[in-house]
Amino acid sequence: MNRRFTATSLILVLLVLLISACGGKKAAEESEVKPAETVKAAESETTTNEDADVKETSENVSDNKDAADKKTKKTADGGYVKDGIYTNDYFGLTVQMPKEWEVQGQDAMQDVMQTGKDIIANGDDDKQAALDEAEQKILNFFLTSKYPMNEQDINPSVISNAEKVSPLQVRNGKQYLEASQAMLKTTELPYEFDEIKTVNLGGKDFHMMTATLKGNGITLNQRYYSTLTDGYAVNFISTYFDDASKAETDKVIQSVKFE
Repeated sequence: MNRRFTATSLILVLLVLLISACGGKKAAEESEVKPAETVKAAESETTTNEDADVKETSENVSDNKDAADKKTKKTADGGYVKDGIYTNDYFGLTVQMPKEWEVQGQDAMQDVMQTGKDIIANGDDDKQAALDEAEQKILNFFLTSKYPMNEQDINPSVISNAEKVSPLQVRNGKQYLEASQAMLKTTELPYEFDEIKTVNLGGKDFHMMTATLKGNGITLNQRYYSTLTDGYAVNFISTYFDDASKAETDKVIQSVKFE
């Protein structure tokens, strides 16, 4: 694993896993670790955890219904950036972009996604087709990085998007992250994972997964946040390398606000 692949391409890999975790079911079924198995394992947890999941699901359904009632005249889209603030009216979301950081437009994000899909598929036509199909359910929000993509190996970044999901497949952000973790394990990259936690971002409860990858003198850390709202998994990924870059990406995440 060379230095550039570790520091730059892994950002692309995790971005694509946002779509392959649930939408890319066919691709996952052909791997040794399957999201379905992860969900099954999650359902075999203690009764306490199951009750908590049921309660959370009920709350999600209620929240989603209320949100849907408010959005009957709106259409979900990728939002926009103006005056350094990302806004998505459909999801009632705003995020402050760091001054002097790069902000990628929709076309650039599509290019990033394609590179990541190529890494995940690794020449497998069936996986590539499944990822292409899953991508149709994705709304790209933004990708902001300290430096232009591919110009710096050490490049802190924050990515956000949303995937249309079925409540029959995913009940909460935790299951979405578990499926993503399973997909990461199908790569040949030595990721290490912390326990999935619950955090609050801008007034909404998210589940958070931390993934770490070490190689060639670099420690790449990625925090992956997910919550279900209005039939979508809304996601953020922060990538950082040390305390200083963590503070920079944390500032972006802490600026997340929901109406």
